[in-house]
Amino acid sequence: MKKITSLHEIEKITNGDLQVMKELLTIFIKESSLNIEKIKAFLQDENWDELKKIAHKVKSSLMLVGMDTYRHLAEDIEHEAGVDVKKTKKQTEELITIYTQAIVEL
Repeated sequence: MKKITSLHEIEKITNGDLQVMKELLTIFIKESSLNIEKIKAFLQDENWDELKKIAHKVKSSLMLVGMDTYRHLAEDIEHEAGVDVKKTKKQTEELITIYTQAIVEL
């Protein structure tokens, strides 16, 4: 499986301070796990407003670990959740998959 994360952005932000990087990555992993559970629940409940909010939150965390190329998924969900339920579910499942892969990689 192709690696989807990069530590380049977090290295820039922390000036290469390994301790700070470790702390930020620990927070990312913890928050990401919680976000995935929330995303699943909001999708199941078809709570589009909350799904949009969590998608907005996810965008910046993806950038932190070099996953800016996947930002479009979160943006699409943020702006269009519930408009086309089938499309929203597909995009959300894809976001969960890549978000989970990022946690495993890190």
